[in-house]
Amino acid sequence: MGLVSRLLHDHLSLGDVILAKEPEGEFILSVDNDRPIVLISAGIGITPMVSMLHVLAIQNRRIYFVHGARNGPHHPFREEVAALAGSNDMIQLIVLYTNPHEEDVEDRDYHRSGRIDMGVMEKFVPINSAEFFVCGSKRFLADMVSLLTERGVADKYIHIESFN
Repeated sequence: MGLVSRLLHDHLSLGDVILAKEPEGEFILSVDNDRPIVLISAGIGITPMVSMLHVLAIQNRRIYFVHGARNGPHHPFREEVAALAGSNDMIQLIVLYTNPHEEDVEDRDYHRSGRIDMGVMEKFVPINSAEFFVCGSKRFLADMVSLLTERGVADKYIHIESFN
């Protein structure tokens, strides 16, 4: 029940124009390098990643999309992301569920059980040559940044956004 979300949903109609500022901060895709991009999210942190994924897919960049969710009912944008990854060979999708439901089908809805950790990252992602965008809770961000810096990823290649 966010203040701005409610205002947008309750008082604006399709076609209404609003004044808005451009994005600020460090959570912005760079276009001046050709490093693979790794989008790592947990829970609702997937929200900005979906927009980034669409932009990167058009640019034909190598993308690793790593997402952790509790289970299928708690996995927003599942179909949209899977469809985009399925239509573009440059996108590798890795989804983890911490508590899959009976109706969640491994290899269709998610790729493995558990949390995103360095074992997953080292198996699927080129850690030392990529640029990372991480979005999720503050604890998730701290864990991911710690894992990446311990593996030698330079701060300039780690971008974070808290999504609480």
